Amino acid sequence: SAKIRLPLNDQTLLDRIPRLVETGIHFLTIHGRTLEENKTKVGAIHTDRMRLAIEAAHRVDPSFPVVANGGMETYTDVQQILQATGAVAAMSSEALLE
Repeated sequence: SAKIRLPLNDQTLLDRIPRLVETGIHFLTIHGRTLEENKTKVGAIHTDRMRLAIEAAHRVDPSFPVVANGGMETYTDVQQILQATGAVAAMSSEALLE
């Protein structure tokens, strides 16, 4: 598996995702914030850009599993992020566990 944060621009995202999928990993986790937003922004993530990444992965392999990460504090948040992004699962850290 691999885990990435969103790059700063969509073209880098669209270039990176297929290359990751083609390495032979079994699933990919995508954090919905950029490195610059790490630890400085809480709340909403870039679900639109995560969906873009998942669509790019599915162009390589339509059944490739992508896991959403970030921006989840409640069960409702998880459900909304899964629906908005098309991710197959959610990975959480401190916020959801609290």
